[in-house]
Amino acid sequence: MLVFVSDLHFVDGTAGEHNVPTAAFEIFLEDISWAANRLIDDGRKLEEIKIVFLGDIFDLLRTEKWFSFPEAERPWGTSEKKIEAHAKTILDAISRKNNDTFNLLGGTLKTRYDFPLEPERIYVPGNHDRLCNKYVSLRKKVCKNLGISPSGAPFDHNFEDVSYGVFARHGHEYDKFNYEGGTSYGHNDYMRVPIGDPITTELVARLPWKVMQQPAVKNLPQAEQQALRRNLEEIENVRPYSAILEWLLYQVKKNLPVKEAIEDSVDETIKEFNKLKFVKKWYKHHDKWTDFRDEADQIQAVLFLLEKFK
Repeated sequence: MLVFVSDLHFVDGTAGEHNVPTAAFEIFLEDISWAANRLIDDGRKLEEIKIVFLGDIFDLLRTEKWFSFPEAERPWGTSEKKIEAHAKTILDAISRKNNDTFNLLGGTLKTRYDFPLEPERIYVPGNHDRLCNKYVSLRKKVCKNLGISPSGAPFDHNFEDVSYGVFARHGHEYDKFNYEGGTSYGHNDYMRVPIGDPITTELVARLPWKVMQQPAVKNLPQAEQQALRRNLEEIENVRPYSAILEWLLYQVKKNLPVKEAIEDSVDETIKEFNKLKFVKKWYKHHDKWTDFRDEADQIQAVLFLLEKFK
């Protein structure tokens, strides 16, 4: 029996409360147990149960904690030891924030949920948990949280099982903004930093934080501040991405007393993003004069519109 689950995006809560409640996983496991036992009742032979966590389980990018570190110590920086230490701290915070859920997922499931046999848990990293596969210290913590026997080796970047006729990836390999590697799909390909990393941290997570620092916003009643923050923290969930500009305009109209505060925050956030050394280097590498619609042009066009938001 094979079960896939992905994109849980467990976070530390600093950039919004986006965690799936423990009760949802209790229902999830009860359903798997029921299905497994139903197969046996129907006379089917059940030799194994595999639960595959198919990427973006831990979100080490959607957090405000990176803001207090210099760029060299952020996920796209050059100070590897510092990056590892900070990532480890963030993963610990994610574990504490979701302690009940990880006690559940990482524990013995057979007796608790009446499984016919203990499910095997398998982890395939995505783009938001890229750092979880880069450092041994983080890999050990992932194994503990999910109930996986640690080997010390990097996690596989795909799941393949010929007996099921299944080959699975997280999928960011097909997204030019979230995969910077080549078509060999080796471990080093996946460790190359995509532009999606700073976009998530420096735009998606920073904008709400930046707005909430504005004096005009701080003078709002507490309930209004919380409502504004909650709305802004959903920016990453806006689909399609082309609707983000319209969505931000709606937030301004709904919060006219702090219109200038939001506009100034958008402007400052875009300018700070474009000043990042990594972003400048990425633009230079991806901006092709022979293609006026390359990935660098696409991002720059959107950011240009946002920068002129006011």
